[in-house]
Amino acid sequence: MNKGYRELFQMVARNGAINAEKVIDTLKQDKEKDHAKEIESMLAMRDSFNSIEDKLINNEELDKSEYVKLYAGAVVSRNIMKKNIDTWTAVVKEYDDNLIPKLYEVGKEEDYQTLVDEYFN
Repeated sequence: MNKGYRELFQMVARNGAINAEKVIDTLKQDKEKDHAKEIESMLAMRDSFNSIEDKLINNEELDKSEYVKLYAGAVVSRNIMKKNIDTWTAVVKEYDDNLIPKLYEVGKEEDYQTLVDEYFN
């Protein structure tokens, strides 16, 4: 395996373990339901991703099931990144289309308070 893919797979494995931890934290916050089985499953997933990362660091070969786990981890990480990108894209659009033009107008207007009241109240 070339160095680039090895490092990318390590990142996917690390993110898989982090995502499992986040799910565990979320499940633990829900006091209304017993999530012991789900938490046990997420702990196993976290440990599995940590094991894959260790194998990659040590230049050990992965088996087919580990590649399948990397696939699942990559899909989840990609979806999370896509959601974050979509959120930030919407924020940038709001800045471009709304906030920056209004602040510009407020900044150049002598009677700025009228615009502040109109735009922001």
